[in-house]
Amino acid sequence: MEETFLTKQQIAERYQLSVKSVNTMCSVKGERSLPPFIKIGPHANSPIRFRLTEVLAWEEEQAQLQRQRDAEIEQQTNLEDLLGL
Repeated sequence: MEETFLTKQQIAERYQLSVKSVNTMCSVKGERSLPPFIKIGPHANSPIRFRLTEVLAWEEEQAQLQRQRDAEIEQQTNLEDLLGL
């Protein structure tokens, strides 16, 4: 099966961001605000592409993290209610 790749423009549209924001996020080392990407070529202006399979996996990971954070907040709120805080 052939892999599908997304451009920075497509990622920007998918996450309702500007392409400039995506460019900035791609240039920050260690930033996890975007799915993993690959650079096609060695040059500073070489194109960046996102594998669709990795985008989907990253989105699911983000959804799971959000569910965990929501559960922790709910648990903390319930505990505070029980303790009358």
